[in-house]
Formats: sequence, C-alpha cells, structure tokens
Amino acid sequence: MIQIAMVEDDAELAQLLTDFLANFSMDVSNYATPKAFLEALKTHAFDLAIIDLTLPQMDGQIGR
Repeated sequence: MIQIAMVEDDAELAQLLTDFLANFSMDVSNYATPKAFLEALKTHAFDLAIIDLTLPQMDGQIGR
C-alpha cells in the first residue's frame, strides 16, 4: 500500500482528498501543520508527500 503524507490546514479538503485516495488503496496520514509533518518524518517513511503551498507557519515552496 502506498503511504502518503498530506500537509493541509483545511480539514475539509484534507478529508475529501483522503477519502478519494483511499479508493485507490492509498493510505494517507494528514498533518495540519508543517511542524507536525516534520516530527512525523523522524519516525515514519512515506512514498509521497502532498504539501499545501500556502501554510501559515511555513509554505511548501522550496528555494524561494
């Protein structure tokens, strides 16, 4: 099963995407903040990360 981490502060959108991806046998772990996601990376391995580009603490853009 594909392990996906999603960093999304909109709980309704996160649930919608989680339910959709579950239809394709994908396991999604939702994180509302970048800090929570970074902590999870210390103990979990993911195949894919879906990161919101406009998060309040930090954004998902790299190198800007």
